[in-house]
Amino acid sequence: MIPEQTGTNERPAFERASARRMPVRILVGIAGLASLAAYCEGRYFAPEDPVLHFDVLDHFTGRIAEAPPGRPLVLPGPDGVLGTEDDFPIPLLRGDVDLVVRAGTSELVGPIPTGPSSVQALAANNGLGSEVDFVVRAVPGWQTSPFDQPVEWSPSLEGNPVLVLAFADFDGDGRIGPSARDAIALDDEAEAAELVPVGMQMVSLENARASGRLRLLAGGPSARPFRIALTAIAFTGGTEPGFLGGVVPTGPALMTAMPFIPPNDRREIVDAGPAGPEPATPDRPLGLEIRHAFDPAPSDPVWGGELDLALDGTETSIDVVEVVSGPATHFGVAVSARNADYLQLDRRPVRLGLDDIGSSHPYEIAGRIHVADDGGDSEVALQIVPLDPLGSITDLPAPASVTLSTSGNVAIRWPDLDGDPFRETIVVSSAAGTPVVLDDRGGPHDDRLTDRLVLTSSGGGSQVDLVSPDPDVDDSGTVDAADAQAIALRTGLSVGDLVFEDRHDVDGNGRIERADELAAQARIGSTVSVP
Repeated sequence: MIPEQTGTNERPAFERASARRMPVRILVGIAGLASLAAYCEGRYFAPEDPVLHFDVLDHFTGRIAEAPPGRPLVLPGPDGVLGTEDDFPIPLLRGDVDLVVRAGTSELVGPIPTGPSSVQALAANNGLGSEVDFVVRAVPGWQTSPFDQPVEWSPSLEGNPVLVLAFADFDGDGRIGPSARDAIALDDEAEAAELVPVGMQMVSLENARASGRLRLLAGGPSARPFRIALTAIAFTGGTEPGFLGGVVPTGPALMTAMPFIPPNDRREIVDAGPAGPEPATPDRPLGLEIRHAFDPAPSDPVWGGELDLALDGTETSIDVVEVVSGPATHFGVAVSARNADYLQLDRRPVRLGLDDIGSSHPYEIAGRIHVADDGGDSEVALQIVPLDPLGSITDLPAPASVTLSTSGNVAIRWPDLDGDPFRETIVVSSAAGTPVVLDDRGGPHDDRLTDRLVLTSSGGGSQVDLVSPDPDVDDSGTVDAADAQAIALRTGLSVGDLVFEDRHDVDGNGRIERADELAAQARIGSTVSVP
């Protein structure tokens, strides 16, 4: 998993939990350089197990160190947990290739091709997604040419699970995860969404190989197919009754390239109580939740630029599938995820679409839109787009008419060809969609909390909630301390949580935060019109 030193003097790219840790990062980085020679001597010698042979040992724990291919080695320090203050980076040691995943096939015979498979898939029109075959092979990463002779047997892998994960390029920049390489700072939140898998499948290894089928639940228009990276993590070693119910191997993880460094503690990614993990479900095997030990920070001058995952074939351990959306079944509302105010949340599905010149653009397929109750100071721009059964932006066989309507709290400002601010018929001609502008109807803080935008068409419609919260959350007519306290009690809730209410999300970003409480405090004593 960790080869000989690369000879590079690059820094590792990861972000600790807070900015105050920068001095610690620098100090441990220097210490890591000074201790490199000692680590090169701490190797695990096991010629009978070619995937673990000659891997670096962590002298804090005595265990084999874990690192994705090409990424810097970061040891968890004396506490044994990655992502804490005592982490110990060694920039000159980088992960080697132990696992390879290839799409579009169920078997690899002979040397493994190093280039991408260029597999294309069409999202099924039944709403169940497209299924893509894959195969995972173990390779001896410590050898000069590990792809030439894949491993045929590994006692540490035999019968153990391997998890195949799919990560999507939502903004179309050719990379998975936060990246500064595209020089577009406004899509950082959309890039953060790329760290959440869009598909996963668990299979068992036999003779150091495994195959299966992965269901992909998203696509893109034919001009810009959705690019999805297939990665894999395998768990080595035996099981123990006292460790996660005896169903999760205790040994180190082997992995392909990943867009982040996973936690080294299995309890961080496996939901398990005293009796072990909950029973597996088809869409969440073994209760797994893949998360990262570090938040990537591409703009960090010291650590940035290391973790994003390239889709151009240079990451030889992974494969890329291009998925084209299925046929259009209805129309929906898309809001740009490329703006400074956008906030990425798990319940906000981001999909790849097109801008007005046909370039890739990340959009949220909206179910809820905030229209500020500010008397016309701001407007909301959105796109009416064709969607397939999976809710992905897709092509249209021919232009179609779509009628938009609201009930009067929110006005359709543009286009307005009929003089009716609450109803408009537009034409959608392609996957790029048609722009529409909404605004509140009256003055500041005088509208009802909610409205609804309804889309009707012979090609299928939909509806979207429109929310216009104000600081007077209890609608008493005056902003007072009770309003601020009500917000404070709900800080941390976000859209989709059981007790989340739009009225407490004053800025409408989908999450109740300290900023919402401060907005109410700043207006204490103000009179607000109660609809």
